[in-house]
Amino acid sequence: MKEKYWIILLFSLSACSIDEDPKSLITSDEFFLEDRDAQASVDAIYQSINSGTSVYAEYYWLVNAMASDLGASDGLNPDISEFADFNLTAQNKIVESIWKDLYQGIRASNYAIQNLPNAPISENEKLGLAGEARFLRAFFYFDLVRFFGAIPLVRESALDFSEIVQIGRTPLDTIYQFLDREFTFAFENLPTNANPGRPSKYTAAAYLCKFLISTKNYSRAAQASRFIIQSGNFTLQNDYANLFKAHSQNNSEVLWSVNLNNNRGSNINLLTLPKGLGGRSRVLPRPDFYNDFDSLDRRRTVTFLTKYPDDQGNTQTVPPHIRKFWDQNTEKIPGNSGIDIPLIRYADILLLHAEALNELRNGTSTEALSVINTVRARARFDGTTVQPILPDLDRLDKASFAEAILQERKYELGWEGHRWFDLIRFGKLEEKVTVSKPGSMVSLTHHLFPIPASELTLNKLMSQNPGY
Repeated sequence: MKEKYWIILLFSLSACSIDEDPKSLITSDEFFLEDRDAQASVDAIYQSINSGTSVYAEYYWLVNAMASDLGASDGLNPDISEFADFNLTAQNKIVESIWKDLYQGIRASNYAIQNLPNAPISENEKLGLAGEARFLRAFFYFDLVRFFGAIPLVRESALDFSEIVQIGRTPLDTIYQFLDREFTFAFENLPTNANPGRPSKYTAAAYLCKFLISTKNYSRAAQASRFIIQSGNFTLQNDYANLFKAHSQNNSEVLWSVNLNNNRGSNINLLTLPKGLGGRSRVLPRPDFYNDFDSLDRRRTVTFLTKYPDDQGNTQTVPPHIRKFWDQNTEKIPGNSGIDIPLIRYADILLLHAEALNELRNGTSTEALSVINTVRARARFDGTTVQPILPDLDRLDKASFAEAILQERKYELGWEGHRWFDLIRFGKLEEKVTVSKPGSMVSLTHHLFPIPASELTLNKLMSQNPGY
């Protein structure tokens, strides 16, 4: 079939309408005539990441908090409440948006990958751009499989529409082999250094590590995380607060982030901040999330807001609200934040390394204790003084150390889009949610999201996940 119909890859998998603008029907023969066209095809993929309304700027952190033990909803948005209350339905608009947006990113990735070989650029340039596009495609698929389980694996940008709607689930083993191959290719071909918002060799190693841990390949996961640690290219920020400030974006701790600016900002803070600051208080942390921190832990101060001065200079006290991504010096009114959102950072890698080593060594080791204690040590610094809290962990058995790692990830990475994935990987979703949200109907069903109803209508070979 002629590639001029590549636009049809807005297909049933993404439940989108087909763009009828004639400019969108440019064929690859017409488009890939100049060297800049190859770069443009890869740049187009980032619309599914760096847009202020992308999954990664809007919903990624939200669903991971709501569908875990961290977050609660005010009940005014039914789609958000379904995650928090564990009564998700296939009609949920956020679920549909995640499915659609990630497949749109895959569509753009496939188009670039398929046509790069014909671009009038050098072979080295082709490999670099292919590494970038294949990393991004694997990144989208990795999240799709974590959210939805076995999903349709589409690797071509030119398919007949009648064939597309007949694509069913691809076996998980096939998807895992594909992800392993793609992340490895990206690792081998991405540059050591990359511009903000672009993946590097270390970004690929980080996601390879995350993928390998999720599939219980702990030996290779430890090798990937150790490669990043031993490179010496990444360090923890001295002060945890610097991670979420405009002046320190893309610092030495960030391996990759959602690259935003004020023209394509995120409303991430609009839902979380108090109404007195212009927010909506739409989503709130569970009380035990706040209370579980040591009161002097720097991460609690940075993550939560409990009081603020009003217009008259009076101090207003409120229940804990999330303020983690809010830099009040640059964002006076919540909404349209241009501050980049970390997708993966060095502290995550250190804790993943401890997790992999715990599985391999059946408990603590000198190396594993060193990396987790490095993360804990940073949290003692309050911006001025090192506080006498969070003593270094010492020898623990496998189960106790796994619990300590999971807890440290909660403190360090809470509300950054990791918690739901973590609880499922550690086999702790039902246990932790039941404690935090007594009476919730959380079950094995909630280890996956439902396949969107719109997809099931369009694709008769696609089946629903169990329990929905």
